Amino acid sequence: FLDLVNDSLRLQLRSDVPIAVNASGGLDSTLMLSVIDKLTDKVGDRRIFSYYYGEEKYDERAQVEELAKATGWEAHFFKLSAEDVPGLAAEAIHYQEQPFPGVVALARHNLIKSSREFGAKVLLEGQGGDEIAAGYQYVMGPHILDLMESGRADLAADEILAFGKRNGLSDEASLRKCMSGLMAYQGTGWAADGNRFVRPDCLSSDFEAAPKELDFPKPFQSHLKNMQYRDLFHTKLPRILRSVDRASMSYGREIRVPLLDHRIVEFAFSVPASYKIKNGSQRDFIRDAITSHLPVNHSSVPKRALVDPQREWLQGPLAGWVEDLISSRSFAERGIFDSKATRKAFDDFKTGNSNTSFHVWQWVNLELWFRHWAM
Repeated sequence: FLDLVNDSLRLQLRSDVPIAVNASGGLDSTLMLSVIDKLTDKVGDRRIFSYYYGEEKYDERAQVEELAKATGWEAHFFKLSAEDVPGLAAEAIHYQEQPFPGVVALARHNLIKSSREFGAKVLLEGQGGDEIAAGYQYVMGPHILDLMESGRADLAADEILAFGKRNGLSDEASLRKCMSGLMAYQGTGWAADGNRFVRPDCLSSDFEAAPKELDFPKPFQSHLKNMQYRDLFHTKLPRILRSVDRASMSYGREIRVPLLDHRIVEFAFSVPASYKIKNGSQRDFIRDAITSHLPVNHSSVPKRALVDPQREWLQGPLAGWVEDLISSRSFAERGIFDSKATRKAFDDFKTGNSNTSFHVWQWVNLELWFRHWAM
């Protein structure tokens, strides 16, 4: 794995213009920076760009600062606040040209736009690490199903308990999390936390609900690999990469994603599941690679379940902005949403009865798109 990463980065570092790294405090950034250090022998511009929200439970600024200190890189941080969202969302919708992922996409727009003063025209990112190495928590569901179907109920139980312990969950909560991931794998419209992320009841009566099942390809015998394949080629990664590409091109920058070198992806799909998930630890072969061979070690840090404050912001400081949009005459007259049902659903959302904000962002984002492109 490290040989492949080394060669991919060696190729991706070719450039006639300055290069920087967009980094979080996670495994993928740790891996890339450590390998780049070796490849460049610590020579050249060595800048890390990172965004943050100013809220400790969502931010990885401390980990990025530690990483920068350990590698000798210069770190620059760009803050996205709740009050920045309305203006930046209106700007981003112009460049994205279609509805896009939520607040995290705006944080990336802000980072790329603000980092221009430092001159780096090529930015490396660690996109794909979670997809190839089974890093998202919801893939535990398909993995547990694989173990059960292979007659390893004992190992399945051990993995559920170990996963919970590693992520600070009770045994019951860990089982519930795994079951929710299984629902996300087997059905459509379900978030990994077991909540519906779409609200067809808020659509106008002119619309019909989509099928409950979408026929995603399943080229592997393994449910885990099929979930990874879906994320890579049909759902999560195509959406993320399109948004990232639009954000970078908006401000004259090029994003490169060395962990998505086809050789690395093929390797990741060739290794057994036990190299990806073991004793409740996910992305295990990446953690082993960092622990065994690289000087900077964040390998024991579990992936955060919540990565941005979107839900809290839409329930709190941005609630008035949302209410203005969904109560507007233009929103009602488009004939897409049932305004009364939407306002009721938003009132329920504000009380904290929903663990997902995706449906609210859908309403907001679609209205912003129409206002920019259709009015």
